[in-house]
Parts: sequence; C-alpha cells; structure tokens
Amino acid sequence: MLLCAPLAVALAALLSLPVAIDDAADKANYVEGLAERSLHSLVVDAAQEFLDDYAGHARAPTVRYRMADALYEMEEFADALPHWRTLADLDGFRFQSESQLRLGQCELQVGTPAGAAQALRRLVEQGPQYLQLPARALLGESQMRLENWDAAAEVFTDVLKRQPQGGYARDARVGLVWAAFRRDLFEETAARAEELLRGGLEPELRREIAYLAGESLLELGRNNEAADAFAGVDSGLYATPALRGLGFAHAGAGRAAEAAEAFARLLEQDLDSDQAAEASLQLGSQLLQKGDAEGSLAALQAATARRDAPTLYWTARALIALQRAPEALPLLDAALQAGPDEELLAHVHGARGDVLTQLGRGEEAAQAYGKAGSLDALHAASISLLNEGDALGALERVTPLVEREPESASLRLTRAEALFTLGRYAEAEADFQSVLAAGGAGQMARVSSRLAWCRYLVNAHAEAAPLFARVLRDHPDTPEATEAGFMHGRSLQLADRKAEAVVAWHTFTQSMPNAARRDEALLGMAELQPGVEGLPALETLLADHPESPLRARALLETAERRSAAGDCAGAVQPYADLLQASADPELVSTARYGLAWCLEEAGQHDQALQILAPLVDPWIDAAQHETTPQSAFDFDLSQAALELCTWVAHEAQQPQRAEQCVRALAHMGAAGPVVLDAARTAAAAWRTAERPELALALLGELAQSDDSNPDALIEAVWVALESERVDDAWTPMQLALQRAPDDGGVAEAAFFLGEALFATEDFARAAPLYAASANASGSTLSDKALYKQGFSHLRMDEYAAAASAFERVVQDHPESALQGESLFLLGECRFRLDDFAGAVTPLQRLLAEHQGHESSAKARYRLGLALGQLERWDEAEPVLADLARQSPDFPQRIEAELWRARALAALGSQRAAQAAFERVISEDRGLLAARARIGLGGLWIDEGRLEPALSEYLKVAVLYTTSDEVSQALYMAGHCLERMGDPEQARARYQEVIAKHPSSSWATQARDRLQAL
Repeated sequence: MLLCAPLAVALAALLSLPVAIDDAADKANYVEGLAERSLHSLVVDAAQEFLDDYAGHARAPTVRYRMADALYEMEEFADALPHWRTLADLDGFRFQSESQLRLGQCELQVGTPAGAAQALRRLVEQGPQYLQLPARALLGESQMRLENWDAAAEVFTDVLKRQPQGGYARDARVGLVWAAFRRDLFEETAARAEELLRGGLEPELRREIAYLAGESLLELGRNNEAADAFAGVDSGLYATPALRGLGFAHAGAGRAAEAAEAFARLLEQDLDSDQAAEASLQLGSQLLQKGDAEGSLAALQAATARRDAPTLYWTARALIALQRAPEALPLLDAALQAGPDEELLAHVHGARGDVLTQLGRGEEAAQAYGKAGSLDALHAASISLLNEGDALGALERVTPLVEREPESASLRLTRAEALFTLGRYAEAEADFQSVLAAGGAGQMARVSSRLAWCRYLVNAHAEAAPLFARVLRDHPDTPEATEAGFMHGRSLQLADRKAEAVVAWHTFTQSMPNAARRDEALLGMAELQPGVEGLPALETLLADHPESPLRARALLETAERRSAAGDCAGAVQPYADLLQASADPELVSTARYGLAWCLEEAGQHDQALQILAPLVDPWIDAAQHETTPQSAFDFDLSQAALELCTWVAHEAQQPQRAEQCVRALAHMGAAGPVVLDAARTAAAAWRTAERPELALALLGELAQSDDSNPDALIEAVWVALESERVDDAWTPMQLALQRAPDDGGVAEAAFFLGEALFATEDFARAAPLYAASANASGSTLSDKALYKQGFSHLRMDEYAAAASAFERVVQDHPESALQGESLFLLGECRFRLDDFAGAVTPLQRLLAEHQGHESSAKARYRLGLALGQLERWDEAEPVLADLARQSPDFPQRIEAELWRARALAALGSQRAAQAAFERVISEDRGLLAARARIGLGGLWIDEGRLEPALSEYLKVAVLYTTSDEVSQALYMAGHCLERMGDPEQARARYQEVIAKHPSSSWATQARDRLQAL
C-alpha cells in the first residue's frame, strides 16, 4: 500500500534511529498513532509484534482492534475475520459493539451472509444506540442476500423510521425497492423507486432503480411511465431486460412503431432462443399494428415453430391483413387448440369471424363474433366496475373500447369519469371536452360541471370560475346548477377576486334561497366585506338558517363587528346567543370577553365579572396554588380577560378580585407594563377601600410603581431575601438604586442581594449590585463589595474588569482582611490577560507582606510562570523550586516543574534541566509531556546530540495530537535532519508541517526552510 510521503519518511527516520519505545503502553500508543495516520500495513506489523509480546496485556484487545481495522481497510477481509470474531465475543471490551458491526461487514464481504446476519442481529438486539442504524442497514443487506425479503423489508423500514435522510436512508430505500419488487408489491416498488429517482443517484444505481421502476409500472399497466423509466437504462447490467420492458411498455401504450423498434433492437442482442422467439412474436404483432403486414409476417414466421397460441394468432392476423384469409383460418383453429388465455381467446374468435366473413361463411362468422364478446357488453362491464368503485379496472376496460370507437361519446364519458375518480384531471378534462363537443352523451350539465371541477381541483381557480358560471347559465334547472352557484363564488374567492366573489355569492343566495351551502356562501360574503358592510349577510344567515353549523361563527362575527363599530348595545344579544348556542371553547371564550366588555361599557360591572369568571378563574386558581391551569384558554385572550377583569373589579369596588387578577397576570408571565398597569388599578381599588397597606404591599412585592419610595422597596428586597425568593427582589432593588444610589440601606441590601445571586452562580446580575454597594457614599461594605465584584467578573472570565475591582481593594482598603487574597487575584487576572509584568508585582507583594497566606502556593506558581514568560529565568527558578519544596502536593506541580526545567535549561544547568524534563514525562502522558520532550530535544541539540533530539521530536509527532507541539516537533525534526545531512527527509518534515498545520507559525518557518533547501 502506498504511503503519504511525509509520514513514510517520518516513520523511516523513526525506525532507523535509537528511539526508545520500550514499554507496552508506549508500544500501544505507537500503534494508535500509526492508526490515526492510516498507515494500515505498518499498523498490522506493529500490532502483531505487540500481540506476540503482550498477549495478556490490558490493551491487547484495543491493539487487536486496530489491527483488524487496518486489515479491513486494506480489504484483506478473510485475514481480518478471525480477529473480528474474537473481539465480537469479548464481553466488556469497549469496542465490542463496533467489532460486531465489522464482523457483519466482513462476513458479507467473504460471502457468508448467514454469519453476517447472526452477528448483526445480536448487535441490533444488544448494541448501543449510535450503531443501530449501520447495524440495521447491514442486517437488511444480509437478509436480501439470503432472499429473506419480508425480513429485509422490515429491517429497512425500521432504518427509515430512525433516519429519514442520510446515507443509511438512501441504502434502505434501495433495499425496500428490491424487497417490494421480489414480493410482487408493484405499487410499492414503483412509488419507492420514483422517490429515489427524484434524488441524486450515481449512474449505475440510477439505471438499476429505473429498471425496477419500469418493471413495476409495466406490471401496473402504467405504460407511459414504464417506458420513461426503461428509456433511462441505456447501458449496464439491466440494459437488455430494460429493452424488453421498453417494448412491452410501448406496446401497452399503443405505440406500435416504438414497440417494434425496441423488439427489433432486442433481436440484435445475443439472446437465448426463448427470448428470441418472444421478441420475434412481439416484433411481429407490433409491426402488424403499425400497418406493416409483410414485415410482421416475416418476423412471426421466425417464431412459428413454437406453435403457441399467441404466435399462431398474430401470424394469422398478418395473413388476414395480406388478404390471405384461407391460410389464416387453420392457424386460428390451431391457436384455439393451443389453449389461449381468456383475453386472447376472444381475439382469436374475433379474428376467425373476420376470416369467415372474408370467406363468405356468414353464419360461422356470426358464431365467432358472439364468442368474442360485443362492445356494448364490454362497455357495460366497465360502467359496472366504475359504479363499484374500481375506477382503475373500469379505465383498463374502457380504454381499448375508446380506441376501437374513438368517436363514441358514451365510451369517452365512461373513461373521463374513471380518470376523474383517479384524480387524473388533465386526461379526464380532455375526454370531457370531447364529450361536450359531441353533444354531452345526454348529460350536458354533468359534463360541464365536471369540466369546471377539473380546473378547480388542480387549483386553477381563475379558470374554474367562468366554467361554473357557464353551468349556471346553460343549465339553471339542474342539481349541478345549485352546486355551481356556490362554487362560482368559491373559485373567485380563491382566485383573490373578492369583489366578484361577493357579487357571485349574492346572486346565488338571492336566486336560490333553499340551496345547499347557502349559509356557507353568506358567511363567505361577510368575510370578504369588512366591518358593518358584512352585517347584512350575517343577519340573513342567522335569520334564514337557524340550524346551520355556521351559526355560532356568524353570531360571533355579528357581535364583534357591532362592538368594533361602537354599537355595544347591539352586540350584547348575539354574544349572549352564542354562549347559549355553542360549545366551541375558542368561540365561547372570545364571546365572553366581548360580552364582558360591552356590559362594562354599559356600567353593568357585576354582570361583566360573572361573564369573565370562566376565563380568569383558572389563572387565578393557578396563581394561588403556584400551578399551571389544567385547561387554560388562549394565552393572549386570557391575558386580555385578566386585564379587563382588573378594571371591572376596580369599578365594582372589589379590590381583592382585582389583586387576584394582578397576581394571575404576574404568574402567567404577562409583560411588565401589563402587570404594572393592572397593579396600579388594583392599588387604586385598595386605596378606595381604605386599605393602603395592602396597596403598598402589592406595589412593593411587584416593584413596578414609579411612586414607590426606597424604604418600601428595600423592605420588599429583605422580605424576598428572607423567604429565599431572590428573583422577586431584583426589580425593587433596581428601582431603589435608581431612587437613592448613595443610601446606606440601599447599599447594604444591594450587597446581600448580590451575595444571594452569587450563591446561585448568577454572576452577571451579582456584579453590578456589588459595584453599586461599593460605590455608594454611605456603604460600610465597600471592600467586601469590591472583592465580590472582582470575583464575579473573574467567574465570568472578564479579567480586565476583575483586575480593576481587586486593584481598588488593594489601593483603597489597605487594612482590609481581604488585602492578601486581592493581591493574589489581581496577579491572577493580569496573568490571564497576558500582562505578565503587571502580574509580578502584586504576587511578590503577597509573598513578602502576607507570609503564610493560604494563597501563597498559588501565588508562587503564578509568579514563577509569569517570570518564565518574561524570560527572567534567574528569578523564576528559585520561586518554582520553593513551590516544589513547600507544596509537594500542589495540583499544578507538573506544569511548574516543566517551567523550572525550562529555567534550568536557560541558566545552563543541563543535567538538572534534563532530570526535571524527565520527571514531567514520567508523570504526564499529555500536553506537558509533549512540551517536556521538545525541551529535552533542545537540550540534546545544545549538546550537539542530534539523533536523540530527533528521536524526541518524532515521538511528539507520532504519540501526541496537540497542533502547536506537533507542528513545532515536526519543524525541529526537519532542522535536525538538515544538520544530519539528510535534506530530502528534512524537506519531507517541512512539507508535513505545511500540509497538516498550515496556520501555525512553524508552517511559515517551514516554508522559509523549503525555499532555502
């Protein structure tokens, strides 16, 4: 197998140098590194070596997995198979499920679908969710190969339910096409195939699916569609059978010339004798149908040795066409003896009748025609099928009759009705037009109506409207006219010709007072006429159609329009009638709101409250019990009802009811201004009732009144805090800060609300409260507030804002107990802002001025790293050494040791630096170890030891994944190789940096080196 050049060179360099990969873990990591780079053949070798040396190692299953996967990718399925079987049976192995999937794939590849099905079925039953789709897709493939078509269809259907789109969905759809076809489910096959063909398929699969679609459509008698499908199979495995299907499709559609051409092309193929005989028969029959009797006879004579009924029949027909009737008669007699099917039997009898007529044997001819069946009888049969609901059967029966009698209006009418029933409106319309032109076959009104419906049902409403109008005009006394009167208006309405629709419906409702759907037309008129303009239609509907199912809607429309026009008195009765007449919750709710509004306008407050109760009580009860209503009405309507109820309760001097509504509005989450307005109304009601303390309590609780004073708001904050309702304290707190930002009580409340928010990790809201408390002139908690403000910003990674707050503690509150911690956090924030010089000063102050502080270890760690970042190595090394001595269990001790190693290296302490780097490598397997290896490489380069340096760099490139470190290691490997006199391998390393890490700074340097080389 070919390898990517840079990786191959890297591997060659690694294998040729004394790279010490001397323990099982590193060897396993090495296999993983090769696998990640898709070096499959090398994975197999390295994995086999590992398994030979460490067969019982804990990572042996994973190594075997990588080996099996590499063999699979190399398409060495037979070699991979035993490994997958071992892993698939290994309980507890983390990739056991994946191994079962691969086992199924390999079993399929080596031709053992039963084994595949067994493995995949186990995975489907017990495997994880993320493998269900591929496992089911492959199980379906296995069942197909085993020809278990029902099982395959079941699996593929399940795949589609789980993934309607995507790669597995496409494969499942292909499988379902085959499963349906193999089970003779041709409707399903055609539908699924057509769905697939509408998407993007590769050419060979498209031809395969097109062939299956053609065969199924042919079986269904949909010849035109079948021909289109077969025509798309122009090459490949299915080209020859598709050519046969194309011939039969053209034949079935009555296109004899095209059918003959297809069968003639088929005869040019290298086919066996049975297919050749069939093709000859079909070629002969189609040539005869297109009028080429001589060519037909020549083709049929090639198949007459079969002596089957169809061949004998068509040969006789060719002879008849050539006026050689005497020769045809014995062939027809032989065809009868050959046992033709029922359809062919009728044709044979008909042909015998034709021959006997030509021979002057009239009586015998009559008997033959009788056995063939008459056109009238066949027509009656098709009408019976149509009446019984078998429109497709009727169409199939009547279509040949129309072809025999194309001028027959009655036959065309039957076919048109069948097509109409099947929803094939364009074809039906053509036949209805023909019937109408011929005089309508005695059903002019029905035919005219059907023509209008054909247009309407394809959404051509503008074209349907004049056709319905024509039915009205030409056939006014028919049942169709009544229907057309309504449909004329409906078509105009849907065509967005509203004014014309109103006129049409007005004419309809005036001229046909007892017509069906008159109520619907009246409501339609009203809907097209805004405001009071539509009231006459609504009033007519209510007066003339008291039992109409549209009565409730008409009542609501009437009431709403009168109310909107300011006629509340006139709206009351239709609202009230609607409440009595309808059980529709939506209509009833809307009517209740409207009626209550009108009653309130009339000063009938108690009645209005009674009407509103069913709308507002569920929300009031929910607010009282802190629940959600079991059956809540529309949110917007419920909110409007609660607002109205608040005002009505105020007018009715029922403040408790008003407050209930306010609480319900707040509970349901109404907008702040809405709740505020309602609260003001309820408060006014309480004041009117001489209970101002309740008004203040409500305003304080909601914290929405511009008239609130700071003391009341602050009390509301404390009440909310004491009851652990932190969110309820936020709004009054904000209002208090706006009113009295320097008030000591406000500052204290702001601090403790900040504390409560901080405890819930809502730092975004806590920080500004701490700031307000710290900045208040009357605050006694300024240092604590600044500290907690800084801590809040720190928790939100807003380091600049945090540093500013901590710096104010340090500068403004030198005696604060928080001075030491603030020094550390100030240094920490500056460090995170990459302001390393700025971080040094506060960290040094903490260590000097607050010895023994609990943050001393963290301060030494950050100070050491900051000094290292500034390359002040002589200061950094003793700080990090102190950290190692005084805090041996410090969580970041390994990173600190890495920086100490760098400091030692920079200070020329090579041996101590090497020991420190190696300690990092021994205790870390990730990023720090990679950086330590790069540091070791630098030590070896400084000593002129290029081979061990190259070894460390290549270990980083193979065993680690971090982009910066790998790109640096690859670049430094190239540097080593240059100095070792191997420019080709050096060039490969630089190219790998550019290819895999193009945006790194090392890629820029690599490009420079490539130009130099």
